Amino acid sequence: MSHSIGGGIGSSTNRWVWRLAFLALTVVWAGCRPPTPPSPTPPQPTATALPSPTRPRPTPSPTVTVVPPTVRQLIGQLSSEQAVERAQAAHELGLMGPEAGAAVEPLMALLDDRTELYAQFGLATTSPAQEAAVALARIGRPEGIARLVQELQSNDPEARARAATALYAVRREGLEALQQMDAVPHLLAVATDPTMESRVRGYAIRVLGRLKNAEAVPTLGGLLRDQSEPVRVSAAWALGEIGDCHAVPYLIEALGTADETERFLIHAVLMQITGQSLGQDVGAWQAWWANQTCP
Repeated sequence: MSHSIGGGIGSSTNRWVWRLAFLALTVVWAGCRPPTPPSPTPPQPTATALPSPTRPRPTPSPTVTVVPPTVRQLIGQLSSEQAVERAQAAHELGLMGPEAGAAVEPLMALLDDRTELYAQFGLATTSPAQEAAVALARIGRPEGIARLVQELQSNDPEARARAATALYAVRREGLEALQQMDAVPHLLAVATDPTMESRVRGYAIRVLGRLKNAEAVPTLGGLLRDQSEPVRVSAAWALGEIGDCHAVPYLIEALGTADETERFLIHAVLMQITGQSLGQDVGAWQAWWANQTCP
């Protein structure tokens, strides 16, 4: 019987020996290889703060005047072919007051329209020009008031009368504008013009009273002796509105010559200015005034 030296390769023992030898070689080989370098990490971008974009400042939009639809419609009506419609539009714009400020220019353009109208808007006679003038006074814009003051200086008596009548209707805004203008001499010229209707002169006098300008006192005091009763009554009222003590001698003198109705008014004005109640006795007022001083 023959035997193989050391056993055959196919035996169980030999198989395990070969496996162990292969495993050992694998470990040795793996340890001999150079280590695989780590994959380089790509550089991360550095976050850089970007400057905030400068926002342009908003440009303020120009102020846009919004014209109310009613005003726009009435402005259009000022160009009507019918004189009564033009006058009606001007009248209604005046009733709207400062709200109708956009109508000042077309209203000034209407001041030359003297088409006569009868029994309109509570007046015996009127015209588109007259209604436009009154509307300018009621709206009270400085440019409209300035135009009326210019009309007071006209050589045309009708234009002067129209302006004085219109200014009688002036409201607070227009009165403030009128106080900034040199209107007193021109109003006094109308008030003292004997060729003007008493009604128109009275309007000018009452505007002077509302302006409260003491420079008008001597002229108004002299008008207490005017032949026209409406002028005298308006002058007494205006002196009371101005309230200046230099009016007292004029009023005391007028108290002695006025009729019963006017004496009542003059006495009331004297009380308003002086704070005294001395009745209608001219002598009592004269004695009291002799002991007073008026700066």
